[in-house]
Amino acid sequence: MVIVKKPSLYKKNVESNIKINAIISKGGTAASECQEHEIKKTELRIPLKIYNEIESSMSKEIIKKSRNTWILEAIYAKLNSQQD
Repeated sequence: MVIVKKPSLYKKNVESNIKINAIISKGGTAASECQEHEIKKTELRIPLKIYNEIESSMSKEIIKKSRNTWILEAIYAKLNSQQD
């Protein structure tokens, strides 16, 4: 039976750390820098009756989404209908 020295984990760790550091050093852009559109925050005042209708509509949907997404979709739908 041949006895072989156990491979050193230190060498593997050094090699993988070199690769990891190369990727990190390469850099890139942060996720927020990659957005196609800037986001503008605004306050929206909605009458309680309309707010409750939105909530009711949202609760009936199979796939849940945020109120913000629901309102944005309504805005896009309105803008698209006006363009046609």
